Amino acid sequence: MLGDAKISINSSLIGEIHNASEEYVYKNGYSFVAPAASISLRIESLETGIAGLLIDALRLERAALPSPPASNSLKNGSFEDQTGLSGVNPHPSGFELPGWLVTRENVDPILASAFSGWSAVQGNWVLDLSGHGPGGIAQTVTGFVPGSIHTLSFSYARHRYWDQEAVLKAEVWANGQLIANLERNQAQKVPNWATISLPIPASTNGSITLEFRSTSKLVVGGIILDNITLSP
Repeated sequence: MLGDAKISINSSLIGEIHNASEEYVYKNGYSFVAPAASISLRIESLETGIAGLLIDALRLERAALPSPPASNSLKNGSFEDQTGLSGVNPHPSGFELPGWLVTRENVDPILASAFSGWSAVQGNWVLDLSGHGPGGIAQTVTGFVPGSIHTLSFSYARHRYWDQEAVLKAEVWANGQLIANLERNQAQKVPNWATISLPIPASTNGSITLEFRSTSKLVVGGIILDNITLSP
């Protein structure tokens, strides 16, 4: 199961699968518009050795991927709501993390007080964007004046373990546009938090869809997030 693969439809890349653990990752998917009455699906390993990903329960459905949950305020920005989850570092996917859609692989909420050397900026929980592979989370906030400017703020650091990559990376997206690249080196681990604030314009329908994506592929730990807020 450890490895990487790419998925193509009629020779056009639609997504990649990554798993840095030896456990199955569930509930992944990619949307595409069928280019013809029939399609050619290709899943190709990106590994150079004699072993790679194991894939099971593959299915093709006539439907788009689910949209992130939407409400008139940002929900669970400090990940304190763990309703339906259990343990000190579960690995939710799909809609299992309250307030968010896990958009890729899975993610890893961590109860900071349960581990030596960890801390939280707000409350007791933080979120590792990389679960068993590079994960992502998204949600939509509605009710803004179209074009109005708002401030996205959050704190981030590097996972305390997993040193196979010198720099762990992630991306911040708003309304489908990349707005920031995050990087943390091995000296910038939790509890060495940094805080960033970014101006975000509301879309023409008065909403803001936020997404955070890990881009670290070699390890099962990545950029750690906490205290995400959207104001005013």
